[in-house]
Amino acid sequence: MENIIIKSGPLQAVTTTKGNPIDTETIVEGYACYSDTSAKLTIMSNDDIPLFFAIPGKVIGAMKIGKDEIETKQLTANLRSSLVSLGLDASEMHCIIGPCLTFSHMPVERKVIEKLLDDGFMLAAKRTDGVDFLDLPDFVLTELRRLGVKMENIVIGDYDTFENPEMLYSRLRGDKEMNATTAHLG
Repeated sequence: MENIIIKSGPLQAVTTTKGNPIDTETIVEGYACYSDTSAKLTIMSNDDIPLFFAIPGKVIGAMKIGKDEIETKQLTANLRSSLVSLGLDASEMHCIIGPCLTFSHMPVERKVIEKLLDDGFMLAAKRTDGVDFLDLPDFVLTELRRLGVKMENIVIGDYDTFENPEMLYSRLRGDKEMNATTAHLG
C-alpha cells in the first residue's frame, strides 16, 4: 500500500502506511521548532494530530496535538512564542495537518462545546443526534488562521485514522502501534 503524501508549498509530509518500512528522523514528542530547515521531523501518533509547519529558509517545526493540547491552547502559545522570539511572520508559514481522528470519533461534554463556542470556535464544535463532538483538525485550522497563517498555506490530510484500518493505526480501535509521519522542506 502506498504511503500518504501531503504537500503545502515546499513542505512535504509522508505518513507511512501499514506494512511499509518506517524511516524516522528526529522524533518530536510534544513541540519542536528548528532554525535548521534541513531537519526532517517525525511525529509518532495513532489518533492525535501530527502538525508540521515551516517558513522556507527560516524555520521548520512540528507539534503532536491531542485533546489536552487543545483545551490548554498549547498550539497557539507555542507557535506565537516561536514566531515572536524569532521575528517571523505567520503569513509566510506553510502548515500540514496529517492523518488523525475527525469529529465523528471525538465526543466531548456539552461544557467543552459551550466553551469552544464562547471562544469563537464554531467550526470545531459539532452536534449530531444530540451528541457533542470536537473536530480536532478544524480547531487547529482556526488557531492557525488566528495566528495569521494564510488559508492557501494550510493543507489538511483527508485520512481519518479510525476510518482507514487497512492503512493506519488508531488507538480508538485498540491499536498499540503508531503511525509515523515525517516532514521536510523539499
